[in-house]
Amino acid sequence: MAKTKKKTQKKDKKVQKAQESKAIQKTIINRELVYLYPEDCTDTLSRKAFRQKVRNKIRKMERDLRKMEQQGNEKKAKALVNKVQKYRKQVLADPNMEV
Repeated sequence: MAKTKKKTQKKDKKVQKAQESKAIQKTIINRELVYLYPEDCTDTLSRKAFRQKVRNKIRKMERDLRKMEQQGNEKKAKALVNKVQKYRKQVLADPNMEV
C-alpha cells in the first residue's frame, strides 16, 4: 500500500504543477489597446469615461459632417473631414477603426 500512495502522490504533484502553469498562462493575456489614453487615465473608470467621450465626440462630428453634406456646404464639410481625421489619429490606435 505504501507504494501506491507514493505513486498517487507523485501523480497528484505532477497534475497540480500542470494546472498551476495553465492558470498562469490564462491570466497573462496581452490586450491590444484601441484608444490612446492620456496619462491621467490610470484606473478603469477613468478609461471608460474617456472612451465614452471619444465615441460621443466622433459621432457628433460625423453627424455634423452629414448635415453639412446634405446642405451643400462642401468647404465646411472638407474642413470638418480633416478635423475628424486629426482627432481620430490623436485618440485612436487605428484611425480607420469603426467606433
